[in-house]
Amino acid sequence: PVVGADGFRAPPLHPSIDSALNRAAQHLYGENWMPLFEGGTIPFLSMMQNRFPDAAFLVTGSMGPDGNAHGPDEKLHVPASENLTLAISLALNALSKG
Repeated sequence: PVVGADGFRAPPLHPSIDSALNRAAQHLYGENWMPLFEGGTIPFLSMMQNRFPDAAFLVTGSMGPDGNAHGPDEKLHVPASENLTLAISLALNALSKG
């Protein structure tokens, strides 16, 4: 039998998270961050959202359109992944300081 699952749609981020992401993006790129809603459904995140309705979820990735995600020739752009890791680190650091 074919079994379906609910997709995931992230609610708007809390202003403090949005601000921390903007500061990190400004530091790295000189511009504010921009949400991009792309990709397939992620049933695991829908389950987490149902279980923890008050939690904020920030789902990230560094695959581009030529990354061939989940394919036999999948590619990961290492510099973009390093910048993503640094941006999240900067944002978490800012959030930890209030």
